[in-house]
Amino acid sequence: MWQPGDAWPHYEEDPIKSAALFREADVQVVVVRLTTVYQTGNGAGAAQVAERFATETGATPGIKPTAGVRGLPSAKCFIRPDGWKPITPDSMGRDAWHFKCIARADRYAFIAYSDDEKDVKQQTAAQYRILAGK
Repeated sequence: MWQPGDAWPHYEEDPIKSAALFREADVQVVVVRLTTVYQTGNGAGAAQVAERFATETGATPGIKPTAGVRGLPSAKCFIRPDGWKPITPDSMGRDAWHFKCIARADRYAFIAYSDDEKDVKQQTAAQYRILAGK
């Protein structure tokens, strides 16, 4: 779990940009496993985190957008057609993922990873329901 002052930004693609984003968006806690959840101080911060990570992911060479999650318009989903590796307990999917969805709910932004497109979308929908309390 990341808390302000910890080294979590070093696990992100660009630690310097991520540290600045975390300060701007008031990221308070980061929890990671197959889904990474960023708790911010408010909904605007969560939207900022989700949008930044979705924009950066979409601009990465070789990454392509896929259809989002039905009923969850904030979700942005992506595929890495080449160069991905199966998720293992050690990787947690963050490094060479095949499918990835980024979304938000209230003051939380989150990213789900999977080797399977249907699974990543189900994870995203479930994580939304948990965080939104629905």
